[in-house]
Amino acid sequence: MKKQTLSLLLALLLLMTALAGCSGGTGTDASVSESASSEAQSSTPAEDSSAAETPSIDPCTITYWEMLWGPAESHEAATKKVVDQFNAENEYGITVDVQMIPWEGYYQTFLTAVTSGAAPDVATGATPQPIQYAVMGESLDLDPIMEQWKAEGSSVLTEISDDLWEFFQYEGKQYGIAFGLDPKTINYRTDYFEEAGITELPTTWDEFADTLRTIKETFPDKIPMAFACQDSTCNHIMSVFLASNETGFVTADLKPNFSSKEGLEVLNFFKLLYDEELASRGAPGYADADVQKLYMSGECVIWGGAAPNIVDGTELAKVTGILPPLTGPSAKKGEYIVCPNGIMGFAQSENPDAARAFIKWWTENNLIVFTEGKQGNFPARSSYYSDSYYTENQLKVDIYNNCVSSAFSMIYPVATLYPQFSQLEGEQTYGSPAREIMTGEDPVAVAEKYDAEIQKVLDEYADD
Repeated sequence: MKKQTLSLLLALLLLMTALAGCSGGTGTDASVSESASSEAQSSTPAEDSSAAETPSIDPCTITYWEMLWGPAESHEAATKKVVDQFNAENEYGITVDVQMIPWEGYYQTFLTAVTSGAAPDVATGATPQPIQYAVMGESLDLDPIMEQWKAEGSSVLTEISDDLWEFFQYEGKQYGIAFGLDPKTINYRTDYFEEAGITELPTTWDEFADTLRTIKETFPDKIPMAFACQDSTCNHIMSVFLASNETGFVTADLKPNFSSKEGLEVLNFFKLLYDEELASRGAPGYADADVQKLYMSGECVIWGGAAPNIVDGTELAKVTGILPPLTGPSAKKGEYIVCPNGIMGFAQSENPDAARAFIKWWTENNLIVFTEGKQGNFPARSSYYSDSYYTENQLKVDIYNNCVSSAFSMIYPVATLYPQFSQLEGEQTYGSPAREIMTGEDPVAVAEKYDAEIQKVLDEYADD
């Protein structure tokens, strides 16, 4: 995808803009080792049906790993509700055993399972996961599902955009089915802004820095801005600022980019946040959950790197806003980022047709994982936006209009998923510069260090 203004999103923009006009309510609420990438052997899958046939499936049990896409209690309950419905209704006697997988250490969790022959049958996961394991020969071919939908004339094929179908294809086969678009934003307390006399929202880095200075002066007992650098969300805050400067951690032709003029501008802005204590110096030790607690308790005014799903159903929803995308010094117009996420199967499955049957059914019937699960993803299926969860939720509309409708992909400016991205994301290679600079490290030295780390990963894959 190019600027990742997905064709789906363009259609949804018209819908959501119309909804915003009649909506008055407020509310709301991720290392491939050197040996693993080159030596991992693909399991031989059980013989399965041809794409054109309705599969014949014997009763069996399959394992489904679901990531925690939203608040643990609500998301787990909604996920189990969907699974229980499938277990009760499917005609094949398939039983799905669902396991909730935390984001902490997720990359190694999956890699270890796959390389040891213990992969789940079905899983959701980080954006690059279907292609990462397709390259390794470990992703389940989902083309039979596509053929079934074509035979049925299913609306799923048109509700999910062509760009999103292509995003999860490798060597002409479908290895993932998009279900969600995960927006990454900068959020703020509208009541604190009002108290500080901030009447115009910042749109540039300079204006944003001035806003943070005003907040620091007005509320000396509060953190002006908080973001997480301890876990994988360090990738998100870095991507947010890279996108706002219309650049990436690699160039469009896959060359390291932190030492470029645009890359150094981003790192120097993080250094300014550190030097003037405009962002918490505790960031290197914060996980995403820690920052959420700071925001929910009122200890920080601005929270960056994730959409504010945690405030859904709370009083904070009424005083939470989304800053418009900032524009950095080298950008004509900055944007936020969005992460397309998909469901996939693993080729190791002893019951590949059962896995496909569940993936198909789940894609057709997963609305409540958004509405009741309160997950941060926005739906990939356009029809879901007619649900009241979106039509009556002003904060959802704001997130959509400020981020989802025009966001870059987190792989920007690269056009399509590339195999190295999974390792760069999983090892937090491109997010770690934010962590180091928030300990006071020199931006130039950090840029050189991580450009070398990125080049090492790129070279390792080139050698395979």
